[in-house]
Amino acid sequence: MSRPRYRWWSYVKWCIRDYPVKCAELGMLHEQLGAARLDGMPRARRASRSTEAAATRGFSGQKRREFEAVERAVEITRRKVDGDDILVLVDLVFWRQTHTIEGAAHKARMSSRTAYRRYKEFVLEVGRGMGFLD
Repeated sequence: MSRPRYRWWSYVKWCIRDYPVKCAELGMLHEQLGAARLDGMPRARRASRSTEAAATRGFSGQKRREFEAVERAVEITRRKVDGDDILVLVDLVFWRQTHTIEGAAHKARMSSRTAYRRYKEFVLEVGRGMGFLD
């Protein structure tokens, strides 16, 4: 096994693997905001956003940066000609963690060599979104 070329490579791969967890957290956050009364008092006529502000503070900073970098890479990949196949590869290797790159390549209808190249491009795109590459 070769050494990673960049020091941040493993960190970015971890961020990609953690993306579904962050999606679920953000979904729960939106559900809580939808259920919470945003007007403060039961019969208040003036709206107060303190509940919303307190909830969104929990998903800011580094967590948000990681989430947005992966989300941006997914959107860029989706716009590519073979974007759906690449996302199948990413899903099986990173999010479900059920396949190796070679096995996922077979499911995604691409050669192993192409799969490794697409895998690398996706990780680099996330790294670019996090500011590691210019």
